[in-house]
Amino acid sequence: CSALCSSSSGSSGSVQAVLPKTAVTNSLMHGVMKLASQVAPDNSSIHSLAFSLLANLAISRDCKGVLLKSNFLQHFLSLPMPKAGGRSSSPATEPLSLWLKLLLNVSFGEDGQQMILRLRGALELLVGLAQSKHSSFKPTILLILHNICFCSANKPKVLAN
Repeated sequence: CSALCSSSSGSSGSVQAVLPKTAVTNSLMHGVMKLASQVAPDNSSIHSLAFSLLANLAISRDCKGVLLKSNFLQHFLSLPMPKAGGRSSSPATEPLSLWLKLLLNVSFGEDGQQMILRLRGALELLVGLAQSKHSSFKPTILLILHNICFCSANKPKVLAN
């Protein structure tokens, strides 16, 4: 995972040996984040695969750091939310489902839990989604909230909501 977060996509090994890891900014993970942040009109399978890869990478501390530094998780707050009485297969539910899987994997570590709470309005949004009528999302949302509650630094903010 560390190599994915810091290696340059398309660069040769000799170039990489010359450049320090901090100087390389065009990593494979950045490319995947760019794919995932785009609206997926026809390439929903590519969009879904990009999110699946990010969800797997999010378990790594290095990759969580890249997600944090790039402000990628900020895109979650601007998602179109499904209607309260809407179908569970509406177009707005697929991106939400992908984001929730990513957030769940991010929330497995204390650093990820704090990343989620640093997003202004994320806790309120998750609580609102947990109270909505979309029962298919509730288990994932409740697991994310469950994980967030286990970080002692988060307790004041969680209790306030």
